[in-house]
Amino acid sequence: MNPELREKDYKKIANFTGLCLILFVVMFNVTGVASVLISELIAPFISYDAYYTISSVLSIISYLSSFIVPALILRAILKRFNVLQPMNLEFRLPTSSLLLIPAGIGVTMTLAYVNSLLLSFLDISDAYAELVGGTNTVYTAYQILLLYVSTALVPAVCEEFLFRGTILANLRPFGQGVAIVVSSVLFGLMHQNPYQLLYTTAAGVVLGYAYVKTRSIWCPTLIHFFNNAFSVTEQVILSNAKAEVANIVIPIMDVGIIVVGFICFAVFLAIDAKKQRGKYRDGSFGVLLEESESYTQRRISSRSKLRFFTAPGMIIFVIVALSSVVMTLAMLMLLSGVSVLS
Repeated sequence: MNPELREKDYKKIANFTGLCLILFVVMFNVTGVASVLISELIAPFISYDAYYTISSVLSIISYLSSFIVPALILRAILKRFNVLQPMNLEFRLPTSSLLLIPAGIGVTMTLAYVNSLLLSFLDISDAYAELVGGTNTVYTAYQILLLYVSTALVPAVCEEFLFRGTILANLRPFGQGVAIVVSSVLFGLMHQNPYQLLYTTAAGVVLGYAYVKTRSIWCPTLIHFFNNAFSVTEQVILSNAKAEVANIVIPIMDVGIIVVGFICFAVFLAIDAKKQRGKYRDGSFGVLLEESESYTQRRISSRSKLRFFTAPGMIIFVIVALSSVVMTLAMLMLLSGVSVLS
């Protein structure tokens, strides 16, 4: 393919991705506000259990529509321009994935701690907790199940479908590195949250790496789900257990997950390196080899790769996302009494 045509396709993907992410922002905010309003309007007339169920279902609907609709539209547009890449929905989890999943969870949890440490210098943690809100209610078994579905399962599936299965997959022909990095940056910006920006961007690299290594959407989805599930578990422990018990159990659980995760990651890297060394040792005549992970189907210049964020649709999305991050950060600083000028 002509280099100019390859760059033209790259710009199309960048522009349409940005436009669909703008659609996501609009839908996420509109459906989110609508779900809260509906829940609060009917709250005085129903029991707390019914209110909790309805608000959870509305949250799930909001999440599903906000992520899946833009992803489907983006896929339809790219298909029309004949640049759509297939999403690998094959449940392909090689033996090494049994190591990569706990490894991804451990690394992601470590990144969360590093993110919290960095943000601790801004002294906005208390303000963020107050802004996000919480509950002192003891969760019932039914509410815990809903919490796992709405907070762990649905976000994992929706976010991976859009960012790894659609965005990363369609950037892969232009290079694995650019696909992982760009999709990760967009993943971080998507959250529009200063408290999560660094963490989710770094976590996006982990999830993108898992997608590339296994060539299946399910490995990053499982990492994403279990990571969210551990957060939900800690939330339940904090609400249902005594404070002194929670303060002991949660750190032990986190340290255990991190240690096991890094051990699994080290073993995975050792096995993968051995596999790569032995792939061509006995020759390949008559054997259909898998596509190399470093293979670039549509090679473009490094300068062109950097232009991804200069597409009109992408510029608008980045401005919207960063504006939200800055406004939220300013609000948190005001709540914390932190001087922006200091």
